[in-house]
Amino acid sequence: MRMLTLATVIPLAFAASATAQDVRVGDIVIDHAWADPAVAGQPMAAGYLTIRNEGETADRIVAARTDVAERVEFHAMRMADGGMRMTPLETVEAPPGGEVVFAPGGAHLMLFGLTRGLAVGESFTMT
Repeated sequence: MRMLTLATVIPLAFAASATAQDVRVGDIVIDHAWADPAVAGQPMAAGYLTIRNEGETADRIVAARTDVAERVEFHAMRMADGGMRMTPLETVEAPPGGEVVFAPGGAHLMLFGLTRGLAVGESFTMT
C-alpha cells in the first residue's frame, strides 16, 4: 500500500458550489471536487470529492492542504447519542479498483480556519 498526501497526488482545483475539473495523477483520479460557499469571517466550510483508484494497489491519503484554510481534516459521519457526529479520520484508504466518495451527509473534508470567503463559482487549490 502506498501512503500519499494529496500534495504528492494532486494539485486539486476546488470550486465553491460548482464542479471542478477532474484531475488524474498516476492511477488516482479526483472527480467532482467542490466546497460549500462561505462568507468572509466564517470559521469553517466542508469540501467534497470522489477519489477513484484505477490501479491494482491500495493507496492511502494521509493529508490535504490549501491556502484558504489553516488546516484540512478528513471526517466521517456516524450515529452517536441519537444524532449524527463527525469523526476525524487519520487517513483515507482508496482500495484498488475502488472509489471513496466525500459527499454531504457522509465523509467529507473540513476546512478549518478559513483565511477568506469562498464564493460560488470561485476556484481554489488543494494539494
